[in-house]
Amino acid sequence: MFSVNKVLTGESLPLEYIKAADGESPVLGQALKTSAGLIAKASGTDMPELICAGVKQSDGTYPVLRIRDDIEFYVDTPLTSADLGKKVTLSSDGKGITSTAGGNFRITAVGIYGSYGYFN
Repeated sequence: MFSVNKVLTGESLPLEYIKAADGESPVLGQALKTSAGLIAKASGTDMPELICAGVKQSDGTYPVLRIRDDIEFYVDTPLTSADLGKKVTLSSDGKGITSTAGGNFRITAVGIYGSYGYFN
């Protein structure tokens, strides 16, 4: 699950509300992409555009945060110090990362329970 660790500019992050593609049920903290104006899970080497920020609303939309270069995320996938600086791929469900190089999540710090980084 991805969560915001810090925003370098210090500003508040606005929520957007977008409907999901047929067959998709985003969950809190999941990395998402858009297709034809609808959200779907991002995985592997996809560059996610959004992070799910809540449950489905009564109008069928989901609250999402738009990913920006100034947002550092925490993800509950612990890696090692050997992974620092490495760009890793998303897990197949879009809820975490793998240790496989070649993705869009750059590891900036690691901890016992998870890792920190930026999408770029």
